[in-house]
Amino acid sequence: MIYHSGLGQRGMTLIGAMVGLVVSMLIVLTLMSAYRSVVRLTMESNADARQSGDLAAAFLFTHLNLSDAGRSLVNPTPTRADDLLLCENGELVGETLTGCDPGVSGNGSGNAIFWRWGDPDDPDAFFCAGLLASARGQLDYLTQEEEGDCEGPGWPLDDWTALTLIHPTPINPTGEYPEIDFSVVAGPCWPLGAAASLVVQGRFAVTISSTHVGSSTDLHSTTCLIGLRQ
Repeated sequence: MIYHSGLGQRGMTLIGAMVGLVVSMLIVLTLMSAYRSVVRLTMESNADARQSGDLAAAFLFTHLNLSDAGRSLVNPTPTRADDLLLCENGELVGETLTGCDPGVSGNGSGNAIFWRWGDPDDPDAFFCAGLLASARGQLDYLTQEEEGDCEGPGWPLDDWTALTLIHPTPINPTGEYPEIDFSVVAGPCWPLGAAASLVVQGRFAVTISSTHVGSSTDLHSTTCLIGLRQ
């Protein structure tokens, strides 16, 4: 007669349970790690998409407003030298503009740009506005409180009101911020929506550029200033 020991069976069952428990814990830890990775990537993707959308909306806003440069200015004829100001180191301290005197003449680039336009129904009415990009990727739209302050020659330094289009937001976990700048190039260009064959000679093109969120490429938006002559 053969007898089987119950202790041996219980020992094998306990070892099997412990092995199963360890394997289960490893599986759970792996799933938790994968879940955290998916959540992090999803949050980063959502943040990137949101910031890219904010940049696109801001670029469209700037394009529509930059198109006013030189509009309805008849006497004297609107020019780059008189009615478009590009600043290399522009800064708004309270309501006072600094770092824009004398500005960049001809072709160039900078962190702030200002333009002037008129009123077709009132030759004595002048308006001006500007865009200012900070070192942390903030983009502000600047306007004057009184329309008379925009009459040339020269540009007002005080009483600027800022509307923030893009708030400072780091583009990656290391805390880097997008860089926004403006460039002005003289040459032929054409307005948005017009065929490339309808080139306007003797004008200026303004390009706003920003580091694209989540990649090494840049976002660009170019506006043809058909209201300003060289």
